Amino acid sequence: MFIHLGGDVAITDDDLVAVINADLIRKNASIAQCLTLATGEGTLKDLSNGMPKAVVITKKAVYLSPIAPSTLKKRTQEGYGAL
Repeated sequence: MFIHLGGDVAITDDDLVAVINADLIRKNASIAQCLTLATGEGTLKDLSNGMPKAVVITKKAVYLSPIAPSTLKKRTQEGYGAL
C-alpha cells in the first residue's frame, strides 16, 4: 500500500519507520539531531515549504510533510487504498 506524504511523494508502508509530530522538533534534541544528520547526508526532503506538520522517517529518507500525523496514520490503516 502507498502513503501519500504531500506534493508528488508517496511511500510504501513497508518503507515507513516512524511518523512524528513536527512540534517535537523544537522540544526534542534527538529528533533535531536526526534532522541535522539527514540534512548532512542529503536525505532530508522538505515537502512542506517550511511549514511541516509531521516528520516521516523511512528506510531511505526523512520527509517533512505538510500533512498532520493523525491523517498519515489514517492513510496507513487497511482500506485506505493505493494511489
